[in-house]
Amino acid sequence: MDKSREELSSITLILSATYHRNKNQHRLAKWWKSFSVLRRNISKLTTELEKYIRDQKLVGDQNRYTIASREAVESRVDFVVRWVVPKCYLAFSAVVADNQFSNLGLMLVGMLARIRKIILPLGTGQEEEDKDEEVEKQAAEADTSGLHEIDFGEVIRRDDIEKADVRAYGVDDSEAGEERGPVRTSPTKKRAKRLDGPKDISIGVEPETLQRRKKRERDKSLPIESHEYK
Repeated sequence: MDKSREELSSITLILSATYHRNKNQHRLAKWWKSFSVLRRNISKLTTELEKYIRDQKLVGDQNRYTIASREAVESRVDFVVRWVVPKCYLAFSAVVADNQFSNLGLMLVGMLARIRKIILPLGTGQEEEDKDEEVEKQAAEADTSGLHEIDFGEVIRRDDIEKADVRAYGVDDSEAGEERGPVRTSPTKKRAKRLDGPKDISIGVEPETLQRRKKRERDKSLPIESHEYK
């Protein structure tokens, strides 16, 4: 109990220092409200735990003041574990996801895990939680034990599948390309080749136009017959 009180006191100092250091910068952030609730409850829990230890040493465990102090500590611990810690975990995870303040988020998440580990034995729900963990463990063992009875089939290698294809179709992968024949070009490629056909580089005209021009020049060079009146 004294060890828990000392650890909670040190955590309270760290939370207070973090609060005063980051209040002006992060007081409008969504996670700041959860952090403030956590800081207040841990501070109150530390005070109530110190009062319970003091009453226990002065008047004993069976005194009504000691019983009331113990009930106050247990109720505070149950509230923090059941309501405050889950909300703070979700809020602090968002801070971790932010690259700008990831270091602060990791510190808060680690502090939250340390707080839960310290205060969990002080509450009334420890026995119930142990029972739940035991039930979950038994259920997990039952699920894993049933996996041995499930038939997952037989492992088949890729080579076996390729051999089965060869036996079924009588064609090997290496010969498949030869039997399929040459690869046909698409009409778009043919059209592109036809449009980009050979041209006379020196003149820049198509072959048909060049032939027609040569024919005209040849016709002009022929001798002209004289039509004389006889």
